[in-house]
Amino acid sequence: MKLNELLSEWLTVHREEEIKPQTIIRYECCINNYIKDSLGEEEIRNITKKTVQGYVEGLKQTLGERTEKELSTSSVRCVLAVLKLAFDYAVENDLIPTNPAKRVFAPFGKEKKAAESFTLDEQKAIESYVLSEGVDGNYGILLSLYTGIRIGELVALTWDDVNLEYGSISVTKTQTVNKDDSGHWKPEDGTPRSEASGRIIPLPQFVVEDLQAIKERSKSSYVFTLPSGNPMNAKILRWRFEQILIKLEIRKLSFNSLRHSFATRAIDSGMDVVTLSEILGHAEAGNIINIYKESFKFNKEAMTSLKRIGNK
Repeated sequence: MKLNELLSEWLTVHREEEIKPQTIIRYECCINNYIKDSLGEEEIRNITKKTVQGYVEGLKQTLGERTEKELSTSSVRCVLAVLKLAFDYAVENDLIPTNPAKRVFAPFGKEKKAAESFTLDEQKAIESYVLSEGVDGNYGILLSLYTGIRIGELVALTWDDVNLEYGSISVTKTQTVNKDDSGHWKPEDGTPRSEASGRIIPLPQFVVEDLQAIKERSKSSYVFTLPSGNPMNAKILRWRFEQILIKLEIRKLSFNSLRHSFATRAIDSGMDVVTLSEILGHAEAGNIINIYKESFKFNKEAMTSLKRIGNK
C-alpha cells in the first residue's frame, strides 16, 4: 500500500468521527500541497524514521506556491501531525509494525511577535468614524474593541446570543469557511474552537445601548448583516476594516489587533488576568501573561519595600 492510499483510507474513517470540518480541510490541504506528489508515492512499508525526518527537514526549505516564501513552522507541524496520525491508524490495523513518524520532531518556531494594539488616538479615530458612518454591519468593529471577541465569533452572533436586560453576549458558535457539495467555499456557523471559547461576555452599558438601537432596526436573526439582510461574513468585515484604516491613514494592523487593543486597555485599567482570560476565551490564564507580557507593569518599589517577617 502506498502512503497516498493510506491517507485516503484514514481520512475516510476520520470523517466519520466527531472531527470539525475545518480540521479535515486543513488535513486535506497538507496532504494535497505537501505529501501527495512526493512522499505519498512511497510504499508505507519502505518508509522509515530516517525517511520521514529527511522529508520534514526538506519541507523547512520548501517555498509555498502562494506566498513564494519558506513554509511556516505551523505548516510543517501540520504535515508531521497528519503523518503521525495516519501511521498510527496503519499500526492499529496491522498494516505496518511501527509508526516511522512517532519519534520525528517538528521544527521549533520563531519567537512570536508581541501582540500589536492600536494607540488610544488610533482607537478614538476608529471609534468616531464607525459611529459617525452609522453602518450597523460595521459596529462589530467596536464590539471587538470593547469585548475582545474574535471575528469568527462576532459574525456568527445572533440576537438569541444577546441578553440586553442582563448586558451580556454568549459565544455559542463561530463562523468557519468550508466546501459545499459542489466544491465551492462558503461560510458556515460551527461550534466554538475550544471549550474555553464558549463563554459569556459582560458588556459596558454604552455598548448595550448601541446594540439595543441596532436590534430595533434589525430585520434579521443575526446581529451584523449586509445591506441585503444576509449575515455578515469575516472576509467582508476584514475588508471594510482595512478600508477604514486606509481612509483614516492609520497603521495597517490586522482585525485581531482590535482584540489585542481590548486586552491592553483592560490590563492598563487593572483587570486581573483570570477575568481577562475568561472574557477572551483562553483556556489558561498563563496564555494571557505570555501574549501581553509587555503590558503588565510590575512595581519595583512595591517589591523592594517588603520586609522580612521571620528572623534572619
